[in-house]
Amino acid sequence: MPKHGIVIACDIDSLSSMIKLVKETTRIEGVSGYKIGFTLTLRYGLSTVVEIMKQNTNLPVIFDYQKAGNDIPSMGKPFAKICKESGVDSVIIFPFTGPETQKEFTFALIEEGLNVITGSHMTHSKFLASDGGYIERKSTEMIFQWAKVLGCGSFVIPGNRIDYSQNLISVLNKPDAIFYSPGIGTQGGSLKDFIEMTKNYESYAIIGSAIYNSSDPVLKILEFMSEISE
Repeated sequence: MPKHGIVIACDIDSLSSMIKLVKETTRIEGVSGYKIGFTLTLRYGLSTVVEIMKQNTNLPVIFDYQKAGNDIPSMGKPFAKICKESGVDSVIIFPFTGPETQKEFTFALIEEGLNVITGSHMTHSKFLASDGGYIERKSTEMIFQWAKVLGCGSFVIPGNRIDYSQNLISVLNKPDAIFYSPGIGTQGGSLKDFIEMTKNYESYAIIGSAIYNSSDPVLKILEFMSEISE
């Protein structure tokens, strides 16, 4: 049976807040991992954050260096090496700068034994050119198609853009794909709609501020999990 859960995005600015959040939530059924980004890692260092995170949870740690995979191709190997040395389990990339960079970053991360999670469509307004942004819809599709060829099995889709996400899933055409989805909660996306869309896949909602800004993060997670089990 497909598995569904929640990855908590720790986009908070202090280690003490991260530790408190992780300790409170790591044993809740359905919490499947933690995502860390620049707010913690630029302030304290990637290795330090991961080390402290893993002292408080056995769940996977996903590194989202907003947005990795956009340097020149030759930077893929040093980036992957640092990620491996830090102890992260998965790395999110949004390779907007072309197929060669996408290939080198993907291969380098895989060679280091890390899980690559590829994204191509972000959650904010005016992202696609058709909505007033810079990125063509065809480009988001090509990123997924190339990721599949390169051996990537995990993908980020926008939880508050269900129509675009459905298109990306269809274009990808990968029955064993694993999907992660931000944009749920404070950005307007519905967890119930995301789970329905990915009911035949392993899938995880990435939820941050709706949980860590809640007066009771545990209760908020339980509320979200009730939507998954409905």
